[in-house]
Amino acid sequence: SDPAIAPFPALTVSTAAPKIGSPISLTAPSSVKLPATVYCGFASGLGAAFSPYNNGTCMIPTANVTSGQTYVVLTSGPSVDDKSVLAGYVSLSGS
Repeated sequence: SDPAIAPFPALTVSTAAPKIGSPISLTAPSSVKLPATVYCGFASGLGAAFSPYNNGTCMIPTANVTSGQTYVVLTSGPSVDDKSVLAGYVSLSGS
């Protein structure tokens, strides 16, 4: 039989047209218990960038984030490793 792969909890983007260098509003489901320190992780091209997540908002970094396809997650540390991801991946096109 096929292995069961559980997806990460969904992450909702509230910002209509997110842009590099601008704030983005993100919401995780209430079932996700967020630790005291949370980061937004942005995977873009071959790089990743991080910014602090506070009050449902973080800044889209200007370093290591390219225009085009970018993915964002909430993470417990500045890492996009599966063990650190709390919620996401959400695709941001044309950041």
